[in-house]
Amino acid sequence: MPHIVIEYTANVEADARITELMRVLSDVLIRHADIFPPGGIRTRAIRLDRYCMADGAEDGAFIHVAFRIKAGRPKAVTGPICAELFAALRAHMADVFARRYLGLTLELTEFDTHGFHVENNMHARFVSSESVPADAGRQRRRPPSRRDARPSRQPPLPEPQEPHRRA
Repeated sequence: MPHIVIEYTANVEADARITELMRVLSDVLIRHADIFPPGGIRTRAIRLDRYCMADGAEDGAFIHVAFRIKAGRPKAVTGPICAELFAALRAHMADVFARRYLGLTLELTEFDTHGFHVENNMHARFVSSESVPADAGRQRRRPPSRRDARPSRQPPLPEPQEPHRRA
């Protein structure tokens, strides 16, 4: 964790340089490796072909960034990071914003860990969180072998059962 999900309207794709935007937003989080270990960062983009913005005119476009993290961090930590993410989004889209109708939003979602399961060996690729260099997201390390793998902390899944049916 965290995850960044960028939803964008199809009519802004060419101008938005989405792959570059993904890197820009990921780099913000990598700079905060003491809070978000780089191995847990996930960034993805979803193109929206069906959408309606405001009055439905074809020139309306938007980019919505959903920033999803596990609950528990204080607002004094998450607030400035959200502001930094939004500033990076605004800076990346400034030229487009100046010449067309465009809505930019960022939403923080903190979710309860009940029902959240994860197994991730990407952390082994990065140095400890105390000394992650600025370009840590671009470093490559050998993935762990099966010998290196630790057992999962998650309990095994229960066997599926027949659904209860009323007579």
